[in-house]
Amino acid sequence: MSRVIVIRWNSDSLRATVIRAQSASAEVLSEFTIPWDIEAEEGEHGVARQLADGLASFSSGRVAVVLAVGRELLDWQHLSLPPCPVEDLPEMVRLQADYSHSASDSVTGLDFLPLVGDVDSPHRVWAISLSAPLLAKLRRVMHTAELSMARLVPLSLGWPAWVKHSMEGGNRQASIFIAPQGEEPLIWATVGKQIVMFRQVHLPDHDESARTTALTVDLRRTLLAFNQDHAEAGAPVLKLVGNDRDELLHQSDVLSTQLGQQVEAVAPEIPSGKEGQGSLPVLGLALDEAAGQVPLIDLLHPRRPPAPRTGRRTYVLAAVAAASLAVLIGLIGYERLQAPLDAAALAQAEIDLLEESSDRNRTFEQQATSVRNWLSSSVNLLDELQTLSLHVRPEPLDAEEFPVDDDIVLAKITLQGKQFVIDALAKENSDVQPVEYRLRDGSHRVRRGKTEQSEAQPGYPLSFQAIVDVDPGEATGR
Repeated sequence: MSRVIVIRWNSDSLRATVIRAQSASAEVLSEFTIPWDIEAEEGEHGVARQLADGLASFSSGRVAVVLAVGRELLDWQHLSLPPCPVEDLPEMVRLQADYSHSASDSVTGLDFLPLVGDVDSPHRVWAISLSAPLLAKLRRVMHTAELSMARLVPLSLGWPAWVKHSMEGGNRQASIFIAPQGEEPLIWATVGKQIVMFRQVHLPDHDESARTTALTVDLRRTLLAFNQDHAEAGAPVLKLVGNDRDELLHQSDVLSTQLGQQVEAVAPEIPSGKEGQGSLPVLGLALDEAAGQVPLIDLLHPRRPPAPRTGRRTYVLAAVAAASLAVLIGLIGYERLQAPLDAAALAQAEIDLLEESSDRNRTFEQQATSVRNWLSSSVNLLDELQTLSLHVRPEPLDAEEFPVDDDIVLAKITLQGKQFVIDALAKENSDVQPVEYRLRDGSHRVRRGKTEQSEAQPGYPLSFQAIVDVDPGEATGR
């Protein structure tokens, strides 16, 4: 949990509250009040010394200090501004607000709470400021007490902060909240989570009945204004908030009767640790700070117009474009130079691969040459035998037209290169000529060899040779 010191600065005193806060839980660790009625010679230094002594055991380590300023010390101005973008609002508020207390151009001490408006509709804002002398006095006290302010906020805006953290699931409907703060109750309206109306009314300081009547009148005015300006949000729910449940129930019943509309009593759900110590707006501011949430108003860190545009972005973009162009030109040049180098490297790799396999390829080439030489000097034996068999004996033996009288018998076939030497037997010399004629088929040249009588085969007394040359240009099977 985070420790937060909330110092309420009123016109007559400083009240310091030390709170341990986290999420929706808060515990008051210490609380004390320092009056401003110290002797003049001590003045601010006396207050600062008492403040430092009272917080000595809590101000060490990581602790945030929030200054909550009472309404009587602040200047509140309700401004109506023409339609404009939201980012132009800080400058317009600065020009329109009656903030002439500071002699410098600093806007510290002036902030505003936007209510309604956008670029198409008029804006309504609360401009809240702290005079320069009071701001300087506060800085001197905090400096002397060796405390560093994290926030400077109106105490009244702690009520919406408390409601935001206390109500489970948040407030998602149109609502009007009433926080009875003595003679100056606070009234604000929300649509969803956006504050659209904010009022702090003054009630008569005599009897209770008159104050209740005056509060009822102001609530009727608020309801009428809300229904006129935010009719689309529907009928708002009225909620009375505070830290005294019995008193809240009594006031809610009275207000419900006078208004003719139900007013819901909302008691705190956040434990404060010490009963009766620490008001709800203080707890709300502490919870905001512990959660790291920016308050609605921070006079130390007010809303500011956006920083004026400079040419730096243009120069940066131009520099980036120039650098990109240079990189592109470099890449194109690199690709143009690298492409021939890559092609040369690929060719060299192929050459190296060929050189590595040249010896093996040389052997293969020699073998292929030998095969080609052999093929060119010889013929296909099977093809030639088939051709020879068809020319020597064109008809099978069992054919009716087989020329029995002209039949010859092959004794031997000798093949050398592209030449056949056929040794055959015939019945008579006239049987040789038809065979030689058939062998001369255009791709073979035939000439007669020696012829003589033979007794090797009965019935075939004539032995002859036929020398057959195969024409290399016409022979097949090579």
